[in-house]
Amino acid sequence: MKRARILTFHRVVNNGAVLQNAALLQHLQARFPSWDVKTLDYEPWNTTAAEILRAAKTHPQSPLFGIRRYRIFREAVNREIALDPALSKCARYETLVEQLRRQDYDLLITGSDCIWRVTDSFQFPPFPSIFWLSDTLPAKKLAYAVSANKYKPPLVRRHRDTIRRLANAFDCLTVRDADTEEMLRSCGVTRELHRMPDPAFLYTITPTRAAEKMKQVGIDLDRPVVGLLYYGAHPKVAEIVRLLRKQGYQVAALSMFSPYADVNLGDVLDPFEWAEAFKYLQICVTDRFHGTVFCLKNETPFLAIETSNLPKERCKKAQLLSAFGLDQLYFNLNDPQYDVSLFEARLKSTLEDWQGSHVAKVRDSLEQVENERAALAPHIEALMSDV
Repeated sequence: MKRARILTFHRVVNNGAVLQNAALLQHLQARFPSWDVKTLDYEPWNTTAAEILRAAKTHPQSPLFGIRRYRIFREAVNREIALDPALSKCARYETLVEQLRRQDYDLLITGSDCIWRVTDSFQFPPFPSIFWLSDTLPAKKLAYAVSANKYKPPLVRRHRDTIRRLANAFDCLTVRDADTEEMLRSCGVTRELHRMPDPAFLYTITPTRAAEKMKQVGIDLDRPVVGLLYYGAHPKVAEIVRLLRKQGYQVAALSMFSPYADVNLGDVLDPFEWAEAFKYLQICVTDRFHGTVFCLKNETPFLAIETSNLPKERCKKAQLLSAFGLDQLYFNLNDPQYDVSLFEARLKSTLEDWQGSHVAKVRDSLEQVENERAALAPHIEALMSDV
C-alpha cells in the first residue's frame, strides 16, 4: 500500500488548524482509498511550549479555562485524526529529514495553515523547518494551500536562496494567499504556483453535541445569541458587546477567552462541535479567518473586524471577503472614521440583507471555491498516480 503523510500545525490549540487538517485528511482518504493517508504527529517543541504557557494563563472568571481547552483539543485530535508518530518531537531539522528518509514514504504533503511563515516569533520553528521538507528527500512532495502570511521580509531576504531551493523541489506547489505567492516570487521561485482555497472549506459539518453543550452552560437557544471571536481586551470591542447586549443578545465567546462574554465556550466545545455551533447564532462578530470561513459555511450572518494595523491587502479575512463580494462585512476598528454607530448601522443592514442578497453571494462563492479546488484536482491526481 502506498503511503502519504501530511505535515501541518494539527496540534495547535486552534479550531481552524485542526479542522483544515481533518478536512484534507478525510478528502484524501475518500478520494484515494487504496492509499494509507495519515497526519505525521509532529509538533515543534517551541510551538508546544507556547501552547502550554498559554494554557497555564489564568483568567479571574475561569482560572482553569486554558487547561480545560488544551485537554479538549488534545483528546479531539487523538480521537478524530489518523496519526503517525514517526517523527521525534524535539529533533533538529537535519534529524527530522533523516527520519523521513528512513520511513521511505511515497508522498509528503505540507499544508495548510501558516507553516511557511518565515519569522523569529518564539511559537514558530526557525527556518528551515521540516514543514519545508528537503530537496534531498526521494518522496514526491505536495504543498497544499501553504501560507506564509505575516512573514518577516528581512528574514525572507536573508534566506532567499534556501527558500527558492526548497520550494522549487516540490512536485506540486499550491498556496493559500497572495502574501505567500508574493514571498515565493520575490525569492525567485520558478515552480508553477497555483492558488488553492483553504482546505477548511472541504470540511463537512456533521451533527454533534454542540447545541446540548451550549444549553448545559446556560445559553438559551430560544433567545438571540451572538458569537464573539476575539482574544484579549479592546475598548471598541467592549463597546460593541455593550451594544449587542442592549439589543437583547446573549454573548457567547466561541473560542479564546473573552472577559466580555456572558458565556465562554472555548473550554466546552471541541473543534468539531465548534464548526457546528455557528448554526445556532443569529450573528457572529469575528476577527478570525477560520471564524469567517465557518460563518460562510453555516450561512450565519457575521461582521469581520480587524484591530491591528495590518494593511487590508495583507489581511486574510479582507482578501476572503473581497473574493466573496462581501467587502461591506469587513472593517478595521482602528480606522479613523470608525465609531460604534458605524457598527450598529452595518449590523442592521447585514441582518436585513442577509437572506435577500448575501446568502446568494455566499452560495455562489462557495461553489466557486469548490470549482477552484476541483480545477487543481487533476494536478494532484496526476502526482499521486505517478508515484
